[in-house]
Amino acid sequence: GGHVTLHHPQAWQLSQALVAEAKVVPDFRTPERLRLGPAPLYTRFTDVWDAVDRLVGLVDSGAHEKYPAALSEVT
Repeated sequence: GGHVTLHHPQAWQLSQALVAEAKVVPDFRTPERLRLGPAPLYTRFTDVWDAVDRLVGLVDSGAHEKYPAALSEVT
């Protein structure tokens, strides 16, 4: 399978915001990595575009900052 890993100092907060607000389910990896893994059989270009657009929107608005910065026991 393929995936894209992005580095951001607030990756944990972004991963929480993506799930809660953007309906995108990422995978958080330490340190400060946000991983997106589109399924090649049924993920369309527009699905990837929408996921990245939602991520950019969260970063630009700062909406992710309201989520806890401390890691939970289970990521």
